[in-house]
Amino acid sequence: MSKLVIDPPRILLAPMEGVMDSVMRDMLTRIGGYERCVTEFVRVSSTVLPPKVYYRLCPELKQGGRTAAGTPVYVQLLGSDPVLMAANAAVAAKLGAPGIDLNSAALRRRLISLAGAPPYSGRPRPCMKFAQRSETPRQRRFL
Repeated sequence: MSKLVIDPPRILLAPMEGVMDSVMRDMLTRIGGYERCVTEFVRVSSTVLPPKVYYRLCPELKQGGRTAAGTPVYVQLLGSDPVLMAANAAVAAKLGAPGIDLNSAALRRRLISLAGAPPYSGRPRPCMKFAQRSETPRQRRFL
């Protein structure tokens, strides 16, 4: 008879604008128990943002994308243009972000139209289709 193994629950430190900055992430992750953190959102509206924007909102990028306690910090991008979102995600990844969190009503609407169901229904194929469709010559120019 095999032994039933139950993984401990995952606890993520969610972003809260004006509250969950790098100082608060550092304090809370030193206490422990968090699997990862997510930054306050980086607004992506009309351009590929320079590294200084990412370092300001996520100084942990200078430490391999982790808090002093070693907890990974994902960068959250907020925007509606999939090409700019992809280009900015590439910048964050090059700077060392261990993960990217996408926050976009427009992306959500597009995924729903591709899948006919909410994108959070555990179906990865619509997300893959969206990612493949978002790559354009314009995106390649940014990367």
